[in-house]
Amino acid sequence: MASTVTTTETTAETTTPPVHHVPNAEDLATAAGGITAPQIGILMLLLLPIVIWREKIWGWIKKLRPRIKPIPAGMKFSEWHCWLGSWFGAGFLRPAPGTMGSLAAMPFGYAIAMYGGPVALGCAAMALLLIGTVAADRFGKKSGATDDQSIVVDEVVGMWIAAIPAETHWDLWWVAFFLFRLFDIYKPWPASFYDRRSRNGADVMMDDVVAGIYAFPGVCGVALFYLPN
Repeated sequence: MASTVTTTETTAETTTPPVHHVPNAEDLATAAGGITAPQIGILMLLLLPIVIWREKIWGWIKKLRPRIKPIPAGMKFSEWHCWLGSWFGAGFLRPAPGTMGSLAAMPFGYAIAMYGGPVALGCAAMALLLIGTVAADRFGKKSGATDDQSIVVDEVVGMWIAAIPAETHWDLWWVAFFLFRLFDIYKPWPASFYDRRSRNGADVMMDDVVAGIYAFPGVCGVALFYLPN
């Protein structure tokens, strides 16, 4: 009996309270999936501009939201200069109406090239240039902006000119699209001249005609390497 009491007392004396482990940086990194303190600092630095400029960033995101711009007051879509100038409404799509107009030009141009060849596509581009000049001029006067962003018939003409060497090769049509958009955005001279002047429908059209002419030899070069001899 005395032995049992002694054993109990000895056990009580040797029992120590549990030690609470204070987590250090390595423990926190392990719990976070191996992320170290410097990496957390870099992440916070990257998030800092988002926090500071959150209103501007949200404004940019709102601009990228797909939407349809209303038809200008005093104009009806049934009027020929409205549907032709906007290329059947593609110019009213936002954002990037010029890109939308260029994309909308591709199926029509491809169909012309498929049934009539590159010569027919070139002739169609010249005919649309003449008609589109009048449409762009009337559209601009009614909307109050000579080079209204909703006018994309000029992109159609420029896109068709750039795609003449592509014939019926869809991949070359995409080459023409990217080259045309590149030159249309950066506007090398004399496209920049017509873009700054923008007095009438002719200036609106010639801006993109020049971009298409600049893209034309680039598509020819790709076609020479792409097409079999």
